Amino acid sequence: LPNRNLLHDRLGHALDHARRHARHTAILLLNVDNFNSINNSLGHDVGDRLLKAVAARLRDSVREENTVARMGGDEFAVLLEDVGHADNAVRVAHKLVGDLVKPFLVGEHEIFTSVSVGIAIAPADGNDADSLWKNADTAMHRSKENGHNAYRFYSADMTTKIRERLTLKTQLSRALERGEFRLHYQPILDLRNERVVGVEALIRWQHPDRGIIAPDEFMPVLEESGLIVRAGEWVLRTVCKQLQQWSSLLREPVRVAVNISGRQFADPGFLDKVGCMNCVLKGRGRCAGVMEFEITESVLMNTDLATIKILKALRENGIRLTIDDFGTGYSSLAYLTRFRVDAVKIDRSFVQDMIANRDAAALVEVIITMAHVLNLTVIAEGVETSEQVMLLRNLGCDMMQGYVFSPPRPADEVTTLLKEAGSLKPR
Repeated sequence: LPNRNLLHDRLGHALDHARRHARHTAILLLNVDNFNSINNSLGHDVGDRLLKAVAARLRDSVREENTVARMGGDEFAVLLEDVGHADNAVRVAHKLVGDLVKPFLVGEHEIFTSVSVGIAIAPADGNDADSLWKNADTAMHRSKENGHNAYRFYSADMTTKIRERLTLKTQLSRALERGEFRLHYQPILDLRNERVVGVEALIRWQHPDRGIIAPDEFMPVLEESGLIVRAGEWVLRTVCKQLQQWSSLLREPVRVAVNISGRQFADPGFLDKVGCMNCVLKGRGRCAGVMEFEITESVLMNTDLATIKILKALRENGIRLTIDDFGTGYSSLAYLTRFRVDAVKIDRSFVQDMIANRDAAALVEVIITMAHVLNLTVIAEGVETSEQVMLLRNLGCDMMQGYVFSPPRPADEVTTLLKEAGSLKPR
């Protein structure tokens, strides 16, 4: 396929032609969703062959006069040189998405893909190649944020939102420097006796003007900007100090679960930071072995040597591993037999639906049964009603957390609750 430079040259000629003849030119930018996961799980050779198959299917999906190019990595572009109406670009985008959703047979692997498409049309979205290109890229990223197998047209408000995200990134960096983040802790209960057996550490932003900001508003920016590595290091240090404090106050050690992102796994210094933290905890005697990391299925799907080394080292340091949001990720569960984990946490979406939806309840039961066969502990999150508590107990779930017992609370409030050692009952 033509490369980025050749497409840029053709786009310039197409825009000149469109200006002279009062016509429209469109650029469609496509990104193969979750390609890195395919590459990491099946190997780079399979990934390369998949990209070739995607390229061939794209070329077969458009007319000869239109240009299909590879921009690099898992990104492609389609140039529509003479677009009479925006509807024509919609038809092409719809066809491309439909063609690429069909499975690819690569060797012995049947691979399902999805794409995110951004569309920019000249002259409305830019009169020069660079502007049109930039706006198509903006639309593509917005499409990816809103779900897979979708396309989005560029609009001016997207640029505004990008500026807002850049501003938020700057504010988050300053928040780390100024110590504006806080940790709240949500209790985790044993379903058999409703005793508190642990807590999950959850980050909050104490904004100087807006007060406490929930993570849904700022976590995506922390992730995409890479600031999650610094924030994650702060979380580990803060949890370590809290564990030391609880060790001196409580009769029994309390287990603390900490969310670890894929970005932190990619940090070359991650193991050293964890090792230093664990040495401090081991020096406190009863604090040893009470740290638990919650990781997503996508981290376990990454089978490169660095990830395997980290997972092994964490286990050797006595850190328990839990798969967070279990059931919402990949359909292949082979990683459960490849890596030693201790628990799975059923995603709140299944828990919240299981009373009214038999299928959701059946899925929860299957997860619990499968996990127990593999000697894994099962934790249900997002539990909000006594009916959910009863059903989870009947299905054999081991632990739960949710507003039915307690929302995430500041450390001092949780300290008081922990001293009561599970004497509270669900509301």
